[in-house]
Amino acid sequence: MGALRDCHARGYGDGSLRIGSRTPVGALPSWVTPEIARGGFATGAASAGGPREPYERTLAHEFGVPAQRSALFAYALTAPGLAWLGALLDSGRYRIALPEEAALLTAAWPAHHGETEQAVELVGVLAPFADRLRFLPRPAESAAPAVDSVHRRTVGEVGAALGHRQPGESVEHQREARTVWGPFADELLSLWLETAEDPRTGTVLTRTPDEGWRRRAALLLQRYEALALRHTGCRKRRGAKGNTGILRAALGEVAAGRDLDPRQLGLLRHACASTVRKRGLPGSQRHAALRAEQAGQAPFRPTTHWPSS
Repeated sequence: MGALRDCHARGYGDGSLRIGSRTPVGALPSWVTPEIARGGFATGAASAGGPREPYERTLAHEFGVPAQRSALFAYALTAPGLAWLGALLDSGRYRIALPEEAALLTAAWPAHHGETEQAVELVGVLAPFADRLRFLPRPAESAAPAVDSVHRRTVGEVGAALGHRQPGESVEHQREARTVWGPFADELLSLWLETAEDPRTGTVLTRTPDEGWRRRAALLLQRYEALALRHTGCRKRRGAKGNTGILRAALGEVAAGRDLDPRQLGLLRHACASTVRKRGLPGSQRHAALRAEQAGQAPFRPTTHWPSS
């Protein structure tokens, strides 16, 4: 893996690899599939290149040509070679592991139907790479299964089909957590920190809440009930466990005029302190940057739901 990473770094440095481009490997056109190593590293080679495959050697022997890709390419363009490709098209007894392996079949199809001009144009594109890449399909004993599962649809038909798909559950739950329950948790923590002598420590209830604080606490709890009725996906955020659940349960006790027992107070202070350590004080630069990043991501995360226009 280290050697591959070094190769990737060299390619990026000398310009032979262009990360994020439609043509990431400088020496190869966009239609060539680049070789990707484990970990997502482009090696700079073509997936359809490398040593000859066993089926290529077998075909060279059957065709009576040298076991070279350029010789196989040239034979495929002869009358016997085109007849062989046409028979594969008619029978469906072939397999395609990479798009390049369908190239000569694609060229043979228009030639098979009398449209030689298109075939010649495609062959001209392929010819410069005839000695490097696999352009022949892999013969098979039987036709590929479910050959009728490939369809051509219009953009409108695809859009209508996608419009009937439901939103991705996990993505929608994350969206809800970031846009609904995250801001609510911030308000809850901010209210508690008003009762701390030093909010940075999270040691709350060192100052006695006044009646105005209790009224705001009651209103916040009422808003929680309304949110919980509308937003039912993210159960973890609505549950009693976790820091937000602890803060909310303790708020209900204090807002009702009841004192917290030592265990409840310990849990409350630990939840406040750990949340401040993790995210920073609500309103601080660190906390605002985190929430801004999350808010920017949530509306645009990929989802399986495509609303109909």
